Amino acid sequence: MNKQIYEVGMLINPDLSQQETEKTVEKIKDILTENSASVISQGEIVKIDLSYQITTKISSKNERFNEANFTWIKFESETSSIKEIKKSIDKIKKEIFRYLITKTIADDEATNKFNLDEESNDNDEVESEDKIEIKVEEIEEGDTEENKEEESKTDEVEEKEGVLGKIKNIIKK
Repeated sequence: MNKQIYEVGMLINPDLSQQETEKTVEKIKDILTENSASVISQGEIVKIDLSYQITTKISSKNERFNEANFTWIKFESETSSIKEIKKSIDKIKKEIFRYLITKTIADDEATNKFNLDEESNDNDEVESEDKIEIKVEEIEEGDTEENKEEESKTDEVEEKEGVLGKIKNIIKK
């Protein structure tokens, strides 16, 4: 068994009510549980403005989004379950129009989760020991552990950014 810590960041249809948005997040948690994953933590649902318009096909119609409800869920799962999790999330495209699953670490403090409503100070200096390494890896059918290691890309990012920092770069401040 090869369990890893993952995080799914998702953009949820802004036309959904708060209650429908919460039900969508519960659907994701159910998908994770059905695939033998265990939820470690989750972020608050926050309405965000996107830095660019996202167009996606929903029910054979192109939908355009300038804003979204954003949240994240950190979970532990077998590497082999990620494909099934992705397939299941793809089936609820009406509610979740964009998502990203990345490998991460269990400690929220180390990745310094931040509130998207607060303005961050980009001029803050971060010491080199505060940097962490995040591996972003696409899991493709038939990959062996050896191939996955060769194909994984490693980005060194400041601790305050983490996965959410990458996502924050696509939304307006």
